[in-house]
Amino acid sequence: MVIKNKTKIIMYIVLLMFWIYNLIYFFTISEKLDGFSFWNYVMQEKSMYLLQFVLPVIVSIITLHPFSNKISGSYLKNYLLRDRYDKFLKREIINIYLSSCLPLLIISSITFIIGCFIYGPTYSNFYYKFVMNPFLYVFITIIAYIPFTCIMANLSLILYRYLKKISITIVSSFVLFNLLNIVIFTIYDIILNVFNLKSDYTIYYAYSGGIYLMDNFIILIIVFIISSLVVYFAYKNKEKAVIEFE
Repeated sequence: MVIKNKTKIIMYIVLLMFWIYNLIYFFTISEKLDGFSFWNYVMQEKSMYLLQFVLPVIVSIITLHPFSNKISGSYLKNYLLRDRYDKFLKREIINIYLSSCLPLLIISSITFIIGCFIYGPTYSNFYYKFVMNPFLYVFITIIAYIPFTCIMANLSLILYRYLKKISITIVSSFVLFNLLNIVIFTIYDIILNVFNLKSDYTIYYAYSGGIYLMDNFIILIIVFIISSLVVYFAYKNKEKAVIEFE
């Protein structure tokens, strides 16, 4: 249990380091900022831009270490003496989702509050035309972190069900997430071609917003629902889970 907590704390510290670097950098630049553009720069430029590509690995580690401790060995058997398997599964998955998405939600919200407090809730240097309202743009971008990170967690859970090795699953989930990105881009591009439109869409726009903000949010919700169903069917058989993870 201590090792599990240490692993999660280390990952959260890594996230904070990415964020703190950007906070310091954009506090010290001479460029004129407003509250909204400060949030935008801190969350989507420099180190935080790089974070989006490292995030699948971080989320996978946050997901797998505590979950493997619970489902492997004697813990699950002992738990089933006291309570139902479906209750165990629901509780663990909810905890995984919260652990995966809350850090970014909190960091992004704090950044926005800091920006508005220091520079004022102004948006003269902030482009938000995609949703007509700057506050709605920020809100949707922050909320999109939930399905974005939970999809990563779902992919890790699905792969771990069959691979049963944390290190292999972490690498495989990173590869799978990027393959999923290619598949979504291809389907999205085919649909747009019907209307003679072009796109440079990527699932990582869920992290950075932009012109595909609303499209991406809808796509993320759909992919999250589908991947959650796959997780459910992968783990629903209690007898198989107990035997295979023993």
